[in-house]
Amino acid sequence: MLKKFIAAITAAAALTTSLIIPVNAADTSEYELQTQYTFESSTEGWSGRASENLEVSTKWAQSGSSSLYISNRTSYWNGAAMYNTLEPGGTYYISAYVLYDNSSYSSQSFQLSLQYDSAGSPQYPAIATKTAYNCSWLELSGEVTIPTDAENISFYVQTAYTTNPTDQDLMPFYLDNVSVYTLPSPEIQWDIKSLKKCFSEYFTVGTAIMSSQCGIQANDDLVNKHFNSITFGNELKPDYTLDKSASLAYYQQTGDQTNPQVKIDDARVLLEYCKKYDIPVRGHVLVWHSQTPDWFFKEGYSDSGNWVSEEVMIARMENYIKNLMELLATEYPTVEFYAWDVVNEAFLDNGSHRVAGSNNVTNETSAWVSVFGDNSFIEYAFKFARQYAPEGCKLYYNDYNEYEAGKQAAIIETCTDLYEKGLIDGIGLQSHLDIGYPTISNYKKSLLAYCQTGLDIQITELDITMSSYSEANLQTQADYYGQIFDYAVELVNQGYNISAVVLWGLIDTDSWRASKYPLIFDDKWQAKEAYYAIVDSYEEVEESEIIYGDANGDGIVNSIDATMVTRHALKVINLSDDVLACCDVNGDGTVNSIDATIITRYALKVITSLPV
Repeated sequence: MLKKFIAAITAAAALTTSLIIPVNAADTSEYELQTQYTFESSTEGWSGRASENLEVSTKWAQSGSSSLYISNRTSYWNGAAMYNTLEPGGTYYISAYVLYDNSSYSSQSFQLSLQYDSAGSPQYPAIATKTAYNCSWLELSGEVTIPTDAENISFYVQTAYTTNPTDQDLMPFYLDNVSVYTLPSPEIQWDIKSLKKCFSEYFTVGTAIMSSQCGIQANDDLVNKHFNSITFGNELKPDYTLDKSASLAYYQQTGDQTNPQVKIDDARVLLEYCKKYDIPVRGHVLVWHSQTPDWFFKEGYSDSGNWVSEEVMIARMENYIKNLMELLATEYPTVEFYAWDVVNEAFLDNGSHRVAGSNNVTNETSAWVSVFGDNSFIEYAFKFARQYAPEGCKLYYNDYNEYEAGKQAAIIETCTDLYEKGLIDGIGLQSHLDIGYPTISNYKKSLLAYCQTGLDIQITELDITMSSYSEANLQTQADYYGQIFDYAVELVNQGYNISAVVLWGLIDTDSWRASKYPLIFDDKWQAKEAYYAIVDSYEEVEESEIIYGDANGDGIVNSIDATMVTRHALKVINLSDDVLACCDVNGDGTVNSIDATIITRYALKVITSLPV
């Protein structure tokens, strides 16, 4: 059953947000109560989020004699909201009780959420989502830290998010005894080893975050101490970057339905974050059967239209990739995209392509296959990504359950063919694992098989679930994590190409698999046993300052270095990638006779500084 469960998980499911810590039946005796809303005589400043009706009712009460009744809801997000209570940078514990009384529905999910603006973009992280039962009070609660740059902050209660709300999702409900407690702000451990420094000689150590996690001081500190790359959890996926209204407007104005328009509004918070801290980005993801709107594949950009022809879809794909790459380069020229997942999860576990269909209607089906009939779209995607991606950006095929034999064979065959055509740089192994499956020996065997292709390998979304925080589980999880990092180092030392290991989230409660405690930092930003198992055998290596033009690494720039660069330009010798990085003194992306001339002039003191 466990194997089937793991196999059923789609690896790039949306991350939740690390500023939320769900709490059940918390002991609030040591919390400082800031305010409480009991609705005994008035709505106490609560308001609707749209045209809802809010009134005090004596029909139900969690305690006391009355509660707040919310009715006239026309969408699932309609509910009761409180403004001007939470402050930027503050940490709070919020508890609220909800109830519905409609015997037609035996259960209904409710959600306690936060809303704020960051960098001009609205954020809606959920604090708690739980299932209520008819005529029974349900507590929604959790800890929350507000970003320091947040504006227009509110928290609210609604029925849970759904893509297709029914009458049940629009039902009236009652709210009572909302309590807000202030808590000390979380702190990370500054006196432990830095992950990125422990593995700086082997590979990049990255993490995945979302916009709503930026500006949380503990998150910022954890990222800056331990990680040297970031993958955006959702914000660069097609359903975030494709702009339907702009695409329709362009189509109506020009008659051209092959040029879908794009936007990066949802990614701006993260892009600004990476710009501020100078953190390289792993782009995720361009072509995927999931989280891609149906209208992108349909005639006239209509969700109900017919599938477009293969010819039209090829043109749409090219323009989508081109437009996105150009927009990012134009608006964020200093943000480095060192890698992109070009195609994600195109194979089933048995190695066959996905079944045709809309993933928005039937899970795990592919609109790409609906148009192309098979996986022939993959080569087009890499062709266009190679054409339009930033210079030096590496391109990857990315998949989960990559250790399953059928899928592994299909991935290796496809990527080897693409590599021979010069279209791909590497393979991304998502590595969403469990302490019970696959075994570490099977995982190592699979990792070696991918390394033996000669392609660059990145572990892109690593997490390892367990059923509880028991001592035995924590140790088993730690052993698994430690062996993965140790084996990756061993393979690098053997000459194989492993350039990055990326953890899929910061702390346990920000993970898309939060209920299974999959990460190496716990819900208080503290290191778990897994962290120590990873770093215990390694020492921190401080990043050395690059001395541009120093080809032989002796700390000075002189005629010897100029000669080495000249010999490289003449193809007499081949300099390593690290040396080439410091010898591209004019910053044009290549090392040639121009660089040799500049270094010579600098060594002779004809010029007093290098252009870089």
